[in-house]
Amino acid sequence: MSKKAIMERLKKLMALSRSSNVHEAAAAMERATQLKQEQLAIEGRVA
Repeated sequence: MSKKAIMERLKKLMALSRSSNVHEAAAAMERATQLKQEQLAIEGRVA
């Protein structure tokens, strides 16, 4: 996945994390955090 695609995905997940549905919001935030950690690991940085 390209950096641009990852950033777009993160933007969408962060928007979804503001959902009024608390379960949906929590799941989106969890996935955004996971995606960011994976990307940092790929880039050789410690999350």
